[in-house]
Amino acid sequence: MRSIHLKLKNMIDGFFAEFGVTGVQAMVLGELYLNENLKITDLAKELNMTNSNLSAICRRLENNGMLQRKRDTNDQRIVKITLTDKAHQMADRMVQTMREEYFPLYQTATKEDREDIVRGLTKLDKLLSIQPNDQAHS
Repeated sequence: MRSIHLKLKNMIDGFFAEFGVTGVQAMVLGELYLNENLKITDLAKELNMTNSNLSAICRRLENNGMLQRKRDTNDQRIVKITLTDKAHQMADRMVQTMREEYFPLYQTATKEDREDIVRGLTKLDKLLSIQPNDQAHS
């Protein structure tokens, strides 16, 4: 697990460093790329983060010209987070780079190996989702 974690972390950190963002910042940008105009609370829920941590990350991204906050036209109390044009262009480049550099790496595995990897990761995700107290009751 440690070896896999370190290899993935190095790959992810190196990839996003080329774009001038951290992995966590890239997660925020990616979620907004897929789901525009989210409130901080909704975005935090999607990313499994606290509102305060996410607000700090969004503030840094906003200062770097990647995000903007917009008040809801129907309810001025509601503030939604959106990507700027700069962030959209960067996200488009990230997706293109992933397609060109990382997807071919995945394709070097056989179809059976890819299916085994997906099954294994799905099982690991389920296993890690079990709470210690859940096991005592099953």
